Amino acid sequence: MTPIDKCLQTLQVLVRAGDIKAIGLAEKAIDEFVAAHDGRDRQTDALNTLDRNLVLLRKRVSGLSVEFVDVVFDYIGKQFETYEKADEWTAPDKTWPIGRTYVRLSSLWQAALAQCFWRRPVQRTLNDQ
Repeated sequence: MTPIDKCLQTLQVLVRAGDIKAIGLAEKAIDEFVAAHDGRDRQTDALNTLDRNLVLLRKRVSGLSVEFVDVVFDYIGKQFETYEKADEWTAPDKTWPIGRTYVRLSSLWQAALAQCFWRRPVQRTLNDQ
């Protein structure tokens, strides 16, 4: 059974029960599913996948089950916020502004960009025209 199937199966059972006291089990299932993915980008993609599947599940339930799904959505939202805060950083000296963000570049790219931006003007001759 894949991690997403295991997580969704657990969440479906908990959602159908609609017991808010079982939210800890839902959080544990989500955490295990996210932990099965390496890297922040893949974990964020995993949360997005889970979020899309929960939207479909929410459309099929009613009553207390809807409230349970909403609490799970809140937990996923908090996970996203945690990842966003972890990704925030102040621009160090060796960054280049691109739009409103700063991008860290390897020393090779830094040298190439510096050469492009601070290159001396090329002298044109009559033969270049």
